[in-house]
Amino acid sequence: MLYNDATNDANVVNVTHNTTNNNSVKHSHSSETTDPDPVPILGLFGSLYEWFDFASFASMSPEIGAAFFPNESSQDQLLYTMLIFSMSFVLHPLGALIFGEIADNGQLNSSVLTLMSLHPRSPPSNQESRISRNLNRTRALLLSFVFALLPTLILVILPDYNMIGKSSQYLLVSLRILQGIAVGGQSPGCHVLAVATSKFQNRGFRGSLCHATATFGYLLANVVVLIVRHVDAEGDWTGRWRVPFFVSILFLLPMIVWLRGIVNSTEEELTALYVQHHGENGDEDDSSLSADTIQDMTRNTCDNSDSALENLASAHRRTHKRSSDFFTNLMYRRKERALERKKNKTAAVRIIFKDNSLTQKLVGHVLTVAVLTASFNLLVIFVPLYISEMTEIITTRMASVWTFITLLWYILVVLTAGRWNDRNPPRIQGIVLGMLGVISATPLMLLSIETRVPSTIFFAMIVHAAVLAFGYSGCASWQVEIWRKHPRVTYTGVALGHNISGCFFGGTLPVLGLFFANKRINNYCENWNVSLMECYEAMSENHFFPLYSLGFYVMALGVASLTAILFIAHHPKTARFLNVDEKYEFFISDNKATPAKLPAEVEMTTKFAALSQQISNVAVKNKKNSLDFAPDKSVSPRSPQSLRAARKVVTEFFLMNHPRKLKDVDKLLKKFEGKHEMLFDKLTKKYKLKPDHFDEAFKRSYNSSSFVLI
Repeated sequence: MLYNDATNDANVVNVTHNTTNNNSVKHSHSSETTDPDPVPILGLFGSLYEWFDFASFASMSPEIGAAFFPNESSQDQLLYTMLIFSMSFVLHPLGALIFGEIADNGQLNSSVLTLMSLHPRSPPSNQESRISRNLNRTRALLLSFVFALLPTLILVILPDYNMIGKSSQYLLVSLRILQGIAVGGQSPGCHVLAVATSKFQNRGFRGSLCHATATFGYLLANVVVLIVRHVDAEGDWTGRWRVPFFVSILFLLPMIVWLRGIVNSTEEELTALYVQHHGENGDEDDSSLSADTIQDMTRNTCDNSDSALENLASAHRRTHKRSSDFFTNLMYRRKERALERKKNKTAAVRIIFKDNSLTQKLVGHVLTVAVLTASFNLLVIFVPLYISEMTEIITTRMASVWTFITLLWYILVVLTAGRWNDRNPPRIQGIVLGMLGVISATPLMLLSIETRVPSTIFFAMIVHAAVLAFGYSGCASWQVEIWRKHPRVTYTGVALGHNISGCFFGGTLPVLGLFFANKRINNYCENWNVSLMECYEAMSENHFFPLYSLGFYVMALGVASLTAILFIAHHPKTARFLNVDEKYEFFISDNKATPAKLPAEVEMTTKFAALSQQISNVAVKNKKNSLDFAPDKSVSPRSPQSLRAARKVVTEFFLMNHPRKLKDVDKLLKKFEGKHEMLFDKLTKKYKLKPDHFDEAFKRSYNSSSFVLI
């Protein structure tokens, strides 16, 4: 099955020009088959297992604590279980590095792409590159699921403390560490696959759907926990905590089989593309190259060594009797390929930390997600445990029901807000509004616990879930979009930013809250020799409640996240462009759209594709200080073609030199509409530019027959 990317990793919408057929425009987004693409579905449901396992361990923490720490108090059992829970989060960044490297720097199907690049008349196209890149990402996701299967199986049959003593505790910690490494690349990988293959007009909804399906995994875990606790209402069965993990295996095994089928079918299709690629370039001998022969070459030459290249050339010569020049061409380009392999072997994480702009992007990514992941764990883990297990305001079963209703409401708001984000670009504003809501709603939710009124607490949880869902609705698409400009580190960047934030801010928040609450409650009870309920009441009356500090902590994270998303993590969608471009993106990315069906103003802009290469050649050839966007006298300087050309080059210039000032593009173009020479003269004087600065921006914008949509 082909990976039908709506756009490539440089946000390029390809428009093929057929000069022999009156320069008609063909859209690369048109689909030749009606079969659904499994990759978006994979991206949506791939993270369901991770969140199911995550919720199973958190919801069953009282039972797990009693099984592995029977000699401790109930509060200490809960605290130790949450510590183990947090340890798995600590290892998430390591999993992100491992599976991110496989996805971004893998050598899957490299020999097929090598054949394409070495063939003198068949360079690899964007389509094959995108398919291979997404294939690497799918393979990394498959490996993470396989790696997660073993610790889950062992956990289901793991003996408890009464059977093997302290050894069970060490085994439990080891299994959760392995589990943390395995799931380090799952949710981010699913986000990348789902958002990268989506269209422009529904990217926000696709990202919100990713988060909704992940939350649905958390919801399913709560349903399983509710059923288990209802069946064993008396708590006689000490091994009931194993049931949710057994159910998770039922999700995991079909997912592995499905992923393996996708990988196999995509490898076959990539091989078929190679055969078709040679045939379309007019080499009759190349059509005799069978798919089985190419697959044998792929398996035998995956290391890309010199001996493998010679074997590759021999196999190719046996298949192509009259292609005697192939071996010569292969040897000629061996040194060039060796340098390219050395460059491609650079670890993705090293690329990120060697580039200051990428490092800044990673820091901004981590801080932006911090308040969202911390608030989510506060809502669905800490508050239910605190009001049921530690303060006994409600029963454990009632806490599970509250969590179920809250998550169901959360999913509905996430999907609604995701659709709203697509209709009101840029999507960053939804995240900012959600963060402002979290900063306000978190202290109110924590203060409501002091009232000890269940209805007040439940209402505060519902309000907190709504504002948090609004912030999370655009988070998945935002995380992928800020890294898509850098395809060599996209998977690693998304996974690192997501998991480092979860490690330091999300996974530690329940432990932090329970630690302070447990410590203060125990100290108060020991000093005054009172029961737990009397201790809680006395603490509330004397304003000795420890949740104040937790509320201030979340508010501080909110301020840091707002600062990061607005000033540190540069997002390419923050600049607003002309309405005609937005309409163009909507129509051009629709598979059903054709030039004949486009509105008049949008159809006029499509004609610029045929002129862009002309304009580029004239400008580069003349090397003028101020570029002429209308070399053809029949094109008016105020026409949509000329205006679009000016905006594209100015935008490219700002991206190259002053990315923080992208917001000035529209203002400058409106001021100098139709007077492009004056505009470039003004920019040259203001920023003290050399004449070749705009030439470079022009080359980058128009060196190919593609529209670069920022």
